[in-house]
Amino acid sequence: MTQNLAQDIQPKFSPDGSKVAFVSNREGVNQVFVISATGGYPKQVTFHSEGSIVEGWHPNGQDLIIRGKRDHFWKRANRFFTISITGRISEKLLFDAYGKSGSFSPDGKQFLFTHEGERSWRKGYTGSQANQIWCYHLFRDKTEQKFTKILHHLISSRTPIWNTNGTGFYYVGGQSGSLNLWFFNWATKTETQLTFFTDDSVVNPSVAADIVVFQRLFDLYRFRIGIDSAPQKLDIFCRNDIPGQVKIRQSLRQASEVAISNDGLEIAIVAGGDLWVMDTELKEPTRITKTPASEKKPV
Repeated sequence: MTQNLAQDIQPKFSPDGSKVAFVSNREGVNQVFVISATGGYPKQVTFHSEGSIVEGWHPNGQDLIIRGKRDHFWKRANRFFTISITGRISEKLLFDAYGKSGSFSPDGKQFLFTHEGERSWRKGYTGSQANQIWCYHLFRDKTEQKFTKILHHLISSRTPIWNTNGTGFYYVGGQSGSLNLWFFNWATKTETQLTFFTDDSVVNPSVAADIVVFQRLFDLYRFRIGIDSAPQKLDIFCRNDIPGQVKIRQSLRQASEVAISNDGLEIAIVAGGDLWVMDTELKEPTRITKTPASEKKPV
């Protein structure tokens, strides 16, 4: 769908499957783009100078939930926002508290997210800093509490994602000693372990129609809840041509300006718009500038 020298990451299908939101650094900093699922030209959605990360879609299919650093770094700078994919409309703060891994309920009235937490690649951490899963309740009376802590184990509970009918959510938890896929049932308040890996973690889960796809080590797995007895590894093939190389090969045969040292042993030259230095004995030039501008007047 995309093929360029930029890094395109974190794809998220829209609820109806017609569009894909993703993050790209093609503009110099991570921004969110949307592209048709059938291909085409991506549309840039976010423009904040600090960049943005896409968390997912609002159930209405017209808004994205994004995350970005919008506060001082020592104040847990990440905040959640919603932003429309139509027109260029400013982002709207969801709530003024930090978090990550946000997920809207199917009816759009509740929002799960992860609070606290150690670095994602640190395994086996146990303690008060472990990831917690919280729920933010939208459209409640303003006098009521809007936040509810759902899971707070001494070991991480992370990446909550609602199931299709809103009766519960999937998440990655470490209660078994390794980070596996679990399901939390709202009605019974029970947690059910779905995968049983012991050698490495389940990371980056994605859910659609109660089919979970996740990463483990260097592979992707698909797990159809209620159908598969165990996750199945996916074989991914890329048939695209090799992308263009970054290296540019030039043959510079003349200099536009020159400066020679007082002892005559060193020489500075301007060639191809850049500044080079070379000793007059071995005559091995070294480029010392690499800018879009033209360098000139060496002394």
